[in-house]
Amino acid sequence: MTLASSSNKQRRLKLVLILVIAVTIGIVLASFLRYRNDTKNSVPALSDDRKNASISIGKVHHTATKNGKKEWSLVADSAHYIEKENRALFENLEVVFYMDGGDEVRLSADRGYLQTESNDIQVEGDVIVKNGTYRIETRALNYNHKLRRLQTDDRVKVSGERLSLSADAVSVDLNTRKSEFKGNVKGVLSEGMLL
Repeated sequence: MTLASSSNKQRRLKLVLILVIAVTIGIVLASFLRYRNDTKNSVPALSDDRKNASISIGKVHHTATKNGKKEWSLVADSAHYIEKENRALFENLEVVFYMDGGDEVRLSADRGYLQTESNDIQVEGDVIVKNGTYRIETRALNYNHKLRRLQTDDRVKVSGERLSLSADAVSVDLNTRKSEFKGNVKGVLSEGMLL
């Protein structure tokens, strides 16, 4: 082996190592930027909302009615009202949506925001929606009060007496009681399941 050939191998090895390091740095940087963008679009930090609150109270109960009919009730461990943004932050909340015929849909989450002008609700953190024997689990979910619709673009897991499925997104119309699953829908339906 000549000195020139050994020198060429060392140069190639250095070049390969530099490329591997550059690619690794690029991947780390891209992951950081993506995570930073995801957090910018998420719900604001809890501590910021507590500082900006006009009023803070513990153990709260709120009911939304229309024409004397209960549409939903909310119970939470605490509430922080941010007057300049017309919204309230609730911690450890449960919302009960009242359906025609007396059925109820229950939603629980670590925290949520109520837009006081529209009655729209945004929740996140260990979100669980229950109706009878059916259960939906996800990271975050929105409730559109005008449409009476629950919706998320986050991955969901659904389980029930006769079904188990997952999807990238779900929309639940509380008026029609219909659910629409989108993206990578996978699951098992048991015999006797009505669709």
